Amino acid sequence: MPDLAGTAGTIHYASWIPTSPRVLAVFNHGLGEHVGLYSPFAEALNDAGIALWAHDHFGHGLSAGTRVLVDNIDHFLDDSLMVLEHARAAHPSLPLVLIGHSLGATLATYYAFSSLALVLNNNAPISTPPVQQLHSLTSSVGDIPLQVFTFLLPCAVVIWLLANRTNYGRRLYAVGTNEAAARFTGLPVVSIRFRAYLLSGLLSAVVAVVTVAQFASARPDAGTVGNGMALPAITIAILGGTAITGGIGRVGGVLLASLFVVWLNAGILLAFEDSRGSQYQLLVLGAVLVLSALLNRVTLRRTRT
Repeated sequence: MPDLAGTAGTIHYASWIPTSPRVLAVFNHGLGEHVGLYSPFAEALNDAGIALWAHDHFGHGLSAGTRVLVDNIDHFLDDSLMVLEHARAAHPSLPLVLIGHSLGATLATYYAFSSLALVLNNNAPISTPPVQQLHSLTSSVGDIPLQVFTFLLPCAVVIWLLANRTNYGRRLYAVGTNEAAARFTGLPVVSIRFRAYLLSGLLSAVVAVVTVAQFASARPDAGTVGNGMALPAITIAILGGTAITGGIGRVGGVLLASLFVVWLNAGILLAFEDSRGSQYQLLVLGAVLVLSALLNRVTLRRTRT
């Protein structure tokens, strides 16, 4: 079985090559899956003249790592790009198609849109007068940042009302608890998920505006370079009581976890005068994530029993 040296450990990959391939497809599987599940899919693509390359994400299948632990989405992306480059090197003349399912679709679109943003802006920061004028959105009311009143509290109230006082919120919890049961009861699972992803994208866009306003500058790779925002976001969700498997989560818990992580990051930076602060931030966030995931799992087991 072929393996590669990934970002955090050994990555297993597989390839299905027809006799005369016309197209190269690189596939990213979903959370909790492995490439062995997609052999029939690969054979169907081969019958159509499409060569397929795929790999087991870190912590999945035959790859190394703690089972199904997504502690850094950027590491997953780096491993996916490494496999993609190997596939392109093996088939340099074939047109390339990225395919993803669930987590894999997130990685594929992440790579595509990040690359597009870097190309369009020539990997340079944007600090035009309209961008600089956004800085006024981050003034303070006393000692409290203005965005607490213009963004944080309004979004929290709207999301709480949506999740706890609407039919859509109850349907969303139902889909997260048991998708199969939700389908049997006649719920439009695809529509419910689509609207959830749409709302998540909208909130991410608002966060991007607030972040740009804070620094009066925009970068196409903001939120992904350095420690990035993925690890804090995942840590906050799990620490706030959101179950990775779905169906469990409270807005209040996520808000409290957000405050804790923000204060924790600020405290670590204040404790160190040099660049070690950012390194310790990553270490502490990783430890909090692991402990939160373990506590989350124990709590979920007790709830179900």
